[in-house]
Amino acid sequence: MKENAADLGPVRAFVALPLPATIRAHLTNVQQAIARHSGRAVKWAGEEAMHLTLEFLGDVPRWVLVDLPPALEHAVAGAPSLQLETAGVGAFPNWRTPKVIWLGVEGDLRGLRLLRERVAGALRQFGFAADPRPFRPHLTLGRVRPHAEPALLERLVATAPNVRPDRQVFTADRVVLYRSILAPSGPTHLVLAEWPLG
Repeated sequence: MKENAADLGPVRAFVALPLPATIRAHLTNVQQAIARHSGRAVKWAGEEAMHLTLEFLGDVPRWVLVDLPPALEHAVAGAPSLQLETAGVGAFPNWRTPKVIWLGVEGDLRGLRLLRERVAGALRQFGFAADPRPFRPHLTLGRVRPHAEPALLERLVATAPNVRPDRQVFTADRVVLYRSILAPSGPTHLVLAEWPLG
């Protein structure tokens, strides 16, 4: 089948840990608990798009995607699976001016940071710069709409930090290289390659 022009350009990609179905359902419940008070102030992440990002790559040239999977496979080989746990609700950059609403991650954070360093090391071979910001593992719940009604935004800031979801323990047992296809209805994430942990 002949490729069209859109299929020949760069690919938006990222490396992440997929989440078990039980954790995705838990995140959906947390979203609903927050949304009860804040209405449409937040565009919520779809359950199929929930993951724990290790590195966002942005638009990647096609030739890089040929050589990148073997490098990532080598980088994560022998890395153990991770026992992680969901934590409380937070916001980036802060609750005074929230842009992203998230659920925290705790548990084997040392192992998680080591795994991310392995991934980042492999990416540097292809010219991807290290993110200067400290790694703050989180699960994105949604993004605040740019033109959210002030009243809804006030309710979000007043109520969301008080949501206290139950903690859920889960095992991260795979690293996945995803392609992200953006659309008005939300992004679609396609698995390009994956590697087991443990």
